[in-house]
Amino acid sequence: MANTAATGKGTLAVSIAGYGAASGGEEYSKTTVTLTALGRQVGQFSTGVDCAQYEQYSPDGNPGIFRDNLTTNPRSWCPGALVETRFFDLGDIAGQQVAVTIGINRPVPFVGDSNYRTSVSLIER
Repeated sequence: MANTAATGKGTLAVSIAGYGAASGGEEYSKTTVTLTALGRQVGQFSTGVDCAQYEQYSPDGNPGIFRDNLTTNPRSWCPGALVETRFFDLGDIAGQQVAVTIGINRPVPFVGDSNYRTSVSLIER
């Protein structure tokens, strides 16, 4: 993503989740995402989430997917929940071309049916 900023300060909004139901698929992994903008690292986060609070809304579904998500049953998103949007302050971006790079550090090899659904927005204020 590249954008030439017209005004003052900027905030980067990022939403990312892995999908892929095959054994070892991205929805069953916790990755570390690193964001670089303006030639420097502006943020880093884990995609790991705890889905326990959503189990109550899926009484006829697969209750196992809602348990132990931060340990033995990792998930990068929860059925029935929104994927978290994270915000990163870029500081003064007036007149600068803002290019964003997303790095994904995975603990295991990528599985063929997997992908990452990603949304990146630059908010000027």
